[in-house]
Amino acid sequence: MAIVYWDKEEALNRFSHSDTTLKHLVIVFMECMPHFLENLNISIQKRDFHSISFNAHSIKGSAANIGAKVIAEITQEIESIAKSSHDKIELIITLKDRLSIAWKETIVILEEYINSLAEDEELAFSSEEFYLEIKKIRHSLEHGEFIDSSTLDVFHTKVPNTLQKSLKDLEFYIDTFKTKQAFSVIEDILHKESN
Repeated sequence: MAIVYWDKEEALNRFSHSDTTLKHLVIVFMECMPHFLENLNISIQKRDFHSISFNAHSIKGSAANIGAKVIAEITQEIESIAKSSHDKIELIITLKDRLSIAWKETIVILEEYINSLAEDEELAFSSEEFYLEIKKIRHSLEHGEFIDSSTLDVFHTKVPNTLQKSLKDLEFYIDTFKTKQAFSVIEDILHKESN
C-alpha cells in the first residue's frame, strides 16, 4: 500500500473545496515548516521533553490542518513519547529522522500542487469563504479543538481594512488561549456580516 504523504481531498473538504484557500495555507505551511523543524531539533538536542512535546504538537496541528498525514502521524508519536517517557530519546531521534524524510517527500508533492494551479490565478476570497472560516473557528472554540491561527494568515490581505484589526486580535486571542475574547471578536466579525 502506498504511503499517503498528503491527502489533498481531505484538505479541500476542510476548506470548502477552495483551492485558493488551500493554496495559501500550503504556502504558509511550506514557509513555516523549516522553522518548526529547527525548533524541534534544538529541543531534541537539549533533551527538553516539554519543548519537544510543544514543538511536535505545533507541527502536528499545522500538518493535520493541510492534510499532511505522515508528518501529522509522526509528530503525534513524538509528542506522545515526549509527554510519557523521558528515557526514549533514541526513539524520538529515530522518529525525527523519519519526519525529515516525510518532510522531503511532502514538500515535493505540495510544490507540485502549487505549480499545478494557474500562475496568474487571482487569489481573491469571496466574503462567504471568509465568514465560513470564521464560523469554523467559532465551532472549534466551542468544542475545545486545536486551532491553528495561521489559517487566518491567508485573509489578511484579502479582507477589508475594517476587518484587519479584528483579524489580528482574533489571532492573538487564539494564540494566547483567551477564548472569551476570541468569541467576542468572532461575534463582532459575524455581526458585521449581517449588516
